[in-house]
Amino acid sequence: MTTWLDIKEASLRKLFSLSGSTIKYDNTTNEYIYAMPQACNEALQMLATVGKFLIGKKTFVVEPLSNLLAGLNKDIILSDDSIEFFATGARSYYFRATAGVTAEIYVAGTLVNTISCEDDNYSPYKGLISNVAKDEVAIRFSSLYPAHIKNVALYSSTYASALDVPDNEEVVRFNLKEMLEDFYQIYQGEVYIEKDGKPRYLAASEYYVEANDTIVFRSDRPGLYTVYYKKYAQNITKTTPDDYELPLDPEVAAIIPLYIASQLYKDDDNGIATTYRNEFETAFDRLKQRVDIGRREEFDGESGWV
Repeated sequence: MTTWLDIKEASLRKLFSLSGSTIKYDNTTNEYIYAMPQACNEALQMLATVGKFLIGKKTFVVEPLSNLLAGLNKDIILSDDSIEFFATGARSYYFRATAGVTAEIYVAGTLVNTISCEDDNYSPYKGLISNVAKDEVAIRFSSLYPAHIKNVALYSSTYASALDVPDNEEVVRFNLKEMLEDFYQIYQGEVYIEKDGKPRYLAASEYYVEANDTIVFRSDRPGLYTVYYKKYAQNITKTTPDDYELPLDPEVAAIIPLYIASQLYKDDDNGIATTYRNEFETAFDRLKQRVDIGRREEFDGESGWV
């Protein structure tokens, strides 16, 4: 692996400021060394976002939904009336509603929670129900003027917090940009699934990508999904230790000193700096050429054949 010290030494040699085997920190080198992190970061992000990507992975679990109220994903319109749903043993809830809807939750006939819906954007509402004895639970929706409810669910499971209650939706979304600090882009086609009851690792075909940063899975396709993504390089700073290993392929690390030297040598000799930049761009163009790597794939059809 290439270390930060390797990059500094190679850059200083191109800047004609290192002739021996070790770096001398003095007036002839300090100015270059202090400016190296910024130039190196420019090269790192350029290389990591075009051609030679840095790859990370994230695992997601799509849980099977166990709604005690079957078939309630349709839109229901309320208008100066109410509607109730019942389930024995429910300990958590989920629904979507527009402004004006009031939801009342009863356990064994006793009102335990009232939710006033005030958002017109069909917002989701979910939470926990204290029901140790697993009594009958009723959820009653009412509105004084036209309003909507949808995707009502009562679950028998309880959860660590209300945020952990699963969404009763046709799809489940995960925004990688919000979840991962180094996220750059979803690696299209590099999504895999380990299916419950089937000890096989398959290339997933049933998923969607929204806005290039959100991965979407079908709720009726539960399993353990592994998503590969392109990521930004970790920034180099003035406190980065010399033995820090850059997570780069050798052919990528080899051209970073060219970019650093092209940026730092402009004031000394713009002609040499331009030569270094041209060499960098030539190598960079080669790295951008896509190399297709074969892989073994299986597809699991709905009929059960593989």
